[in-house]
Amino acid sequence: MATHIRLPELTQKLGVCRSTVYKLIQQEGFPRPFKITRRVSAWNEDELQAYLERQQTQSIERR
Repeated sequence: MATHIRLPELTQKLGVCRSTVYKLIQQEGFPRPFKITRRVSAWNEDELQAYLERQQTQSIERR
């Protein structure tokens, strides 16, 4: 079963503020949030982990 991460957890995990998360959403490849309720969004934890791994791989390849 897939787990989800809400915005406060996401900002803590990434070490960024909310506005940075919204900027990341606009970038190609960053996982899109899904609605839990009308006012609550979350991210799929597996998609987020895959994104972070891709970013790390790309960072290593640039060195």
